[in-house]
Amino acid sequence: MWKARQRKKLRSAPFPLEWKCILEAHVPFYLQLSDEDRNELEGHIEVFMAEKIFEGCAGLEVTEEMKVSIAAQACLLLLHRKTDYYPGLQSILVYPSTFEVPTNRYVGSGIVEERRRVLAGEA
Repeated sequence: MWKARQRKKLRSAPFPLEWKCILEAHVPFYLQLSDEDRNELEGHIEVFMAEKIFEGCAGLEVTEEMKVSIAAQACLLLLHRKTDYYPGLQSILVYPSTFEVPTNRYVGSGIVEERRRVLAGEA
């Protein structure tokens, strides 16, 4: 109940002008949305930004511009849906460029292939 009230309060608060400028400059789909969809997206962004932690990796300092842009991309998927704002997601790791992760792949006959994959992002 508390979470629902808090989210309603966040969604009804005025959307920061600085964030609107970031969206207009760096999130191409934002200006293509109807006013109604833009308002809904902004409300979702406010909740997402308040509830999620953004962490820079490999020495990256995460800027407000990065946070708002990432939040907009994530919240676009929530438009016109009843949502709990990605309940299993607590933090967003932001890398300065591609990154490597170790992976194992079972090939068969008891053989496991170990390798490193280069990724540009991951969910």
